[in-house]
Amino acid sequence: MLEARFRVSDIDLMSTYRRLVPKIKEKLGGSAGRYGFAARLIYRMICDAPEAAEGVMNNILSKLGEEQRSEIICGAVNSYALDITDKLKDALLKSEVGRSVSFDSICSYREGNAIILCAKNIDIDYRALVSSREFHSAVDKTLLEKTGAFGGILSVAASKAAEAAVSAAPEMTESAALKFLSREDVRKKAAEMLENVINEQGIALGISDIAIERSEYDKAIEVSLTLEKRLFSVEYEDVIIGAVTEYLAGITADSSVKE
Repeated sequence: MLEARFRVSDIDLMSTYRRLVPKIKEKLGGSAGRYGFAARLIYRMICDAPEAAEGVMNNILSKLGEEQRSEIICGAVNSYALDITDKLKDALLKSEVGRSVSFDSICSYREGNAIILCAKNIDIDYRALVSSREFHSAVDKTLLEKTGAFGGILSVAASKAAEAAVSAAPEMTESAALKFLSREDVRKKAAEMLENVINEQGIALGISDIAIERSEYDKAIEVSLTLEKRLFSVEYEDVIIGAVTEYLAGITADSSVKE
């Protein structure tokens, strides 16, 4: 089983909050109560006092530690995982190499101090991949670098051999395909594709690297089993309520000074 692991480099939580306000209202509307007190409080502020809500959110985010900030991004990605998965599958269909790759779903989880976005259960159509123009171009480039003038002649034979190997030597084909997909230019395109899809969903982050590797167990299942019904843990609720209290105390103090 293969998976693609994308490492998140930059996150902008305040920008993410502003972009996701309509989705937050839609997600929590009518059911905020079952996500806990803090979620219900944020929902009411967004609906009834949006300007105050932004000030409170800015105060909340400034008080969160790196682990808590990471949890928020993971939660946002997992909340919209179905939309992200569908959009990424649509984006893959627009390229020849992309059409040879399929996957089940996208999930996000923390690994140490890093945030990982993971495409699970990747399946590769090796025949389509080694027949693609991009694969042939990569073979041509490699042979030209190593053999000079003979590269053009050898590339035709190499491409035909690669296509024939799909049936005759599947293990060799898989190794060659994974080596091609691990090329820096291919990884960069894949990272940009996912980054664009996620940013279009309103989640502001950057992706620094991608690795395609074999998975020994299904992390996506593990993540889904550990998700709680509460939107925030009790620890996070205390941070949120404290930030709201501090924000309101600041407003009260400002009003007293003006009087």
